[in-house]
Amino acid sequence: MYKKDIGIGLAGITLALSGIFYLIPRFIVVPQQLDSLALSPAFWPNIIMGILLFTSTVILFQGLVARRRQRCSPTKKTDSLSTESTDTYPLDGPRTIVLCAAVGIFFCYYWLIDHIGILLSSVLALLALMGLGGERRLKVLLPLAIILPVVLYYFFTRVAHVYLPQGIFYSYP
Repeated sequence: MYKKDIGIGLAGITLALSGIFYLIPRFIVVPQQLDSLALSPAFWPNIIMGILLFTSTVILFQGLVARRRQRCSPTKKTDSLSTESTDTYPLDGPRTIVLCAAVGIFFCYYWLIDHIGILLSSVLALLALMGLGGERRLKVLLPLAIILPVVLYYFFTRVAHVYLPQGIFYSYP
C-alpha cells in the first residue's frame, strides 16, 4: 500500500507545483492593480494548489513512513507473498455500478446547468447523489437538497457577486 501512497503523493506534488509555477501564471490573467489580493483571479487557484501540495506531501510522508516500518519489521517472505492486501476495494459488481452512476449524475448535472440553471440542477443532483449513497429518509433528503443549494446560490449571487447560470429562470434582454 505504501507504494501507492508514495506514487499518489509524488503525482500530487508534481501537479501542484506545475499548477503554481506554470499553469496559473500562464493561463490566468491578473490585472495590474487590485484593491485586495483576494480579488485576484489567481487567488483561489493558488489556494487550491497550495492545499493539494500540502495534502500530497502528507500522503508522501505517510507512504515513506509505512515503507520504513515495513522494512524494519521482521516478517517472513512466505507470509508476505501468500497474504493478499485487504485494504483495497476492488471495483467489482455493485461498486462499479455505483461509481458509473455517480459519474453519470455529474455529467447530467454539468449538462443541466446550462438548461435549467445551477439552482434547480443542484437540487436534482443532490437528491440523486444522496439517493445513490443510500439515504432514504425524506426528512433528511428534501431539506438538505433544497436548503443547501439555495443558501449557496444566494451567498454567491448576493454576497460574493458571482454570476451563476440561471437557465430557464432568467430571460436575456
